[in-house]
Amino acid sequence: MCDRYSVPSLEDTCVRWISKNLHSVITKCSDCVEPKYVWRFPWPDCRIIARPAEKILLKLCKRQILRDEYLNLFSSKYVDLISPVLRDVPVTSSALRILRDFKLYNLTATNLKQVNLNGLIGCLGEASAENLVSLNVSNANIEENKLPVIVSLGRLKNLQVLNVSRTRFTSECLQNTVKLLPRLRYLNISRTNINNITALLDLRETLTGLIMHRLTLDSKSHEKVLLTVLELKALRVLDVSSAPDQDKPRLPAVDRLCAPGALPHLTHFDICGNQFSLRLSDVKSFIENHPKLEFIGLAAWPTRQNYEFEGIYQLSLKYPHITILGDRGEKPLLASLTRNKDRRLYLQNAFHNIFEETSSREWLNPDLLAAVLRVMRLHMNRPEMILAGTAVVYNLTRGEQSAQLPLELLNRAVSITLMSIEHHQTQVQLLKNCFLTLCSDNVLHRAYLFLILLVHYHFHHHRHHHLLDHFPPPPSPPPLSHSHHHFQYLFLILLVHHRHHHLLHHFPPPPLATPPPLPHSHHHFQYLFLILLVHYHFHRHHQLSFVASCVLTPLLIQFSCKRCFELVFRSLINFNDVHMKRMGVAIISILAAEIPTADLRELSSDRKRLQQLLMYVVEKCLLRSDVDALLAEPHNQMLNYLKYAQVPETGSPVYDTTLRFTLSALWNLTDECPEACQAFVHVGGLLIYAKVLKVRRVPRVGSGLLCPQIKVADEEEDFKNHVYTKCLGLLNNVAEVRCTKNTLLMEPLMDFFNKMLSHPSIQISYFAAGIVSHLACLSDDTWFSALQFNKSDYIRVLGEAVCKWSPPQNEMVAYRSFQPFQSLILDPNSRLEMHLWAVWAIHHILTKKNSRYVPVLRECPYLQRFLLYVVSVDAATLCLPHYHLDNFLQNRNLSVSSSLAIPESWRSLGSTPIWATHLDLSNHNNAASEAPSTSAPFLVPSDSLARLPAFDLSSDKPVTHQQAASIGPTDAQLTCAALLQRLASEIIDAVRQFETESAR
Repeated sequence: MCDRYSVPSLEDTCVRWISKNLHSVITKCSDCVEPKYVWRFPWPDCRIIARPAEKILLKLCKRQILRDEYLNLFSSKYVDLISPVLRDVPVTSSALRILRDFKLYNLTATNLKQVNLNGLIGCLGEASAENLVSLNVSNANIEENKLPVIVSLGRLKNLQVLNVSRTRFTSECLQNTVKLLPRLRYLNISRTNINNITALLDLRETLTGLIMHRLTLDSKSHEKVLLTVLELKALRVLDVSSAPDQDKPRLPAVDRLCAPGALPHLTHFDICGNQFSLRLSDVKSFIENHPKLEFIGLAAWPTRQNYEFEGIYQLSLKYPHITILGDRGEKPLLASLTRNKDRRLYLQNAFHNIFEETSSREWLNPDLLAAVLRVMRLHMNRPEMILAGTAVVYNLTRGEQSAQLPLELLNRAVSITLMSIEHHQTQVQLLKNCFLTLCSDNVLHRAYLFLILLVHYHFHHHRHHHLLDHFPPPPSPPPLSHSHHHFQYLFLILLVHHRHHHLLHHFPPPPLATPPPLPHSHHHFQYLFLILLVHYHFHRHHQLSFVASCVLTPLLIQFSCKRCFELVFRSLINFNDVHMKRMGVAIISILAAEIPTADLRELSSDRKRLQQLLMYVVEKCLLRSDVDALLAEPHNQMLNYLKYAQVPETGSPVYDTTLRFTLSALWNLTDECPEACQAFVHVGGLLIYAKVLKVRRVPRVGSGLLCPQIKVADEEEDFKNHVYTKCLGLLNNVAEVRCTKNTLLMEPLMDFFNKMLSHPSIQISYFAAGIVSHLACLSDDTWFSALQFNKSDYIRVLGEAVCKWSPPQNEMVAYRSFQPFQSLILDPNSRLEMHLWAVWAIHHILTKKNSRYVPVLRECPYLQRFLLYVVSVDAATLCLPHYHLDNFLQNRNLSVSSSLAIPESWRSLGSTPIWATHLDLSNHNNAASEAPSTSAPFLVPSDSLARLPAFDLSSDKPVTHQQAASIGPTDAQLTCAALLQRLASEIIDAVRQFETESAR
């Protein structure tokens, strides 16, 4: 079953932390002759009981940490060992002598390159030699002087289970082993040099398990092996699986194998690869004549006959109580993946079959996907396995089925896909498979939302509380066993100490007021090491890494947008493949909208990424003459990378999905990220976009202004509008940044913006209005020096355009925060029309998604206060020519219409002085523009609360109509002011309704 929301035990949690932070709990021995490490125990007589000690040992092996100097940590002085496991570690026989002091019952020592069989057994004491029941030396060296030597096995008189797979074990070794180990009951000789097993006849009454996977047998040996097997009457488990071979003849002894009475106690029979050439009828007879059968392996069946595949699948339906491995059907294929974790031959065959069956139809099977991901993780270094696995993952997550998969499982699928990209950077087809999986906004958004949910759930980040509506509450953790009580008790103390009180309800109260004495406690390990962690980690470093790494990390492999972004870009830069380009820019455009601003700043520091995206834009939209013109521009060194652009000599722009996603990616990358906007300008993005929009100066008849000549290919109007919208959206981001907005004051671009204000598409007009609004915050002198004319005409057209907009049914744009609007309104050069655009934008998105944007508005108290001011004065006051923040900075009292209900959370704005003085205001505005993160809340000087008077919403001293009338507002201005007041009222009402509904 899919193990979503599975919570590790506290013991496993502690073991995991120790393995990751080993040097926090050990120290180098100062008085030892050889370099050794010892535990940093708080008391000299402490020791670790067997189970957690063995878990730590295994974790260190998996993390490739264990070496000779660390083995002293597992000596009898510090730990108990019963069944130690050593895998793939560079330890020597001399270091393994620590095993002599233990009484071992089981020993696993696989793939130890520096220790041979005799040396390993020589490290065991007499107690272990007499009591050892199981020995696993798979892939071990059994040779001395280039000859296999196994005489040391004779010491293990009580040995019953022996695994010598993947060694140079020979038929002669097998014969000697049977004589040396008369009590042997279970033997694994897979992939050895044995070709004659007749020696096993001496164990015909006692041998219950025989594993012979992929033995190298000739045609004569096949029948002899089968005849020998038929004499082993006590067998319960038999594995004769092999590589598929269609040319093997059917052996006559098969009739005996399938007949009643043959191997009567058999429960597990694995004949994957069909070594004995059974027919479908033989398989049916075998199952019928072996009533105790619980498992049969029929995968990798070497036949091209479809009816045999179908027949095996029908057998799985007919005998649901028997686990059947097969090449068709969800249940047999799932069993093939779960029962053959270390057999790549069958796993790859299963991947192929799953891919074939899922190519023509969708399979919604979370368990199958989970099994595929487990296999990929185990075989991550095998490119042929991962190539097949990534193709299967795509088929199992594509389309609408990804929306129905468990979130944790989808998150794991994305993480394994990223791991595949990391490990196989040179495999183009494998990378394409990974891109196919990632190139889905459903997959990436749901994986990202799961991460947000988990972080919010554990760390109480209320900023994302609106996302909780999308997910069911996580199940309560199971009750803890008695052996965990005092570990748990100290863990509670740990949580209280770090103020994670919201997690406390997951834990029942401790059973005892005080723990029992340490020397007699059976929960020694848990109690000891939590004390150790508290004393040596938290009180010294005051960090939450234990909670983060040991509570969060075991629940999932966290999906990182930043990591995915970097891996995809690395592949795009390394390979010039059209399919990778199309999928890669789609992934980046999705991710860029989710990446936090802090990460965007770091990612934009590598300008090769922006250059790569701009190169794609050039190749889709420009001709060779356009590129040559760009390179001929002054300061063209910023565009040198365009020399390598593959652009046509003639033709029209290619408005395909690659271009649309590329423009979206650039737009999202520069969203509220001044560093990215600066990088975009520095790599020549503005010059390229001007060419893409095909704007150039031509005289406008009867006017001193210039209008752009817009030369776009005769494509469908919606494609052209998409390009305009995305280009203007990015340029709007550039206009928001104080240090880059003046770069947009180029006559061709400004004329283009002026024309786009009146565009029939509201999206195009909206972004053009945003650009003009932000640029109008520049001083008149700046405008005149750059454009030689005044900005008042642009502001007038801006107001007229906004008043003509009809609110669209769907959300046009998403915002990370409202800080750009707040900065615009706070700017001393802002005017009524610019404020109208900002409030229209807030109204548009907040009234459509109040659950998302009401919390965002709460982070901008200046905006809230401004909205209250707008509805507290008359329209004429809003039309003052020098209308800006002076008006409501100098007026302490606001009078809101009695018909407008104020949100409860906003009432404090009338009594809390949050506004700075006018002198400080410009400083705040500049600081906001230059801050590293524009999404951070505005900072108010520490002494502002003491310096400023409070506002009172109840007793206003309004501006008189006579004062407003003396200015003489135009009808257009009054229209703008009336619309501004209506929008502000509706925003306030939407906030109030949201708070009312949330309080229920």
